[in-house]
Amino acid sequence: MTSTKIETYRVLARELDERLRVSAHGTRLALDDLTHGHRNRAIGALLPVQDDINVVASILATLLCLHRARHVGQGGDQ
Repeated sequence: MTSTKIETYRVLARELDERLRVSAHGTRLALDDLTHGHRNRAIGALLPVQDDINVVASILATLLCLHRARHVGQGGDQ
């Protein structure tokens, strides 16, 4: 695989990692809010997580698609 393709994978994986990190932080905030009885604040903390999860799913699908497309027409399991 060329270094350009590896860099594309790396950039996507870094963005995936960052979005997951931010989402996890949002869920921790929501859990803290719930611990203190603040349901509305908890939901407010989770609203951005929904967008992040959608982006995460798209990035992951893109990475998998790039990987699988690399094998189209090559035959076998490479």
